[in-house]
Amino acid sequence: ACERNFRLNGLHAQVSSGTEQFQPTQNMIHLADCWEFLRNAAEAKDAFDIVVCDPPSMAPRVSARPQALKAYGSLNQGALKVLRPGGRLISCSCSSHITRKDLLNTVQEAAQLLGRSVVLEEEGSAGADHPTRRGFPEGEYLQVLHFIVQ
Repeated sequence: ACERNFRLNGLHAQVSSGTEQFQPTQNMIHLADCWEFLRNAAEAKDAFDIVVCDPPSMAPRVSARPQALKAYGSLNQGALKVLRPGGRLISCSCSSHITRKDLLNTVQEAAQLLGRSVVLEEEGSAGADHPTRRGFPEGEYLQVLHFIVQ
């Protein structure tokens, strides 16, 4: 889908599964296990302009919340390690038991642990095609936070 989106916008992107050798280009799409990819990229001292962290739901139950918060912290810390100064971090959650504030705090704590700072530039949620009923806050589970990283 990502490669198709690039084409529809008149752009070319090289797709990597993370296992083959490639020559870096301006637009790269990496399809790989995120934990392994981020670890390898940090070890190789790779630096990116933008990293999008959009994992599947990590807290399908309230009991999974503490472990999910740890996982979000680890994922965002991995992303922050490979972002250039001035880079963009897009951090997402689709877990009804993780609030916007939880995600924001998790990213800020991850940045602080690395001695970096993040500035929240924009936030989003579900689009108009995904309405939420009044009085049902659990339906507002889609969180998207866009940070500038220093």
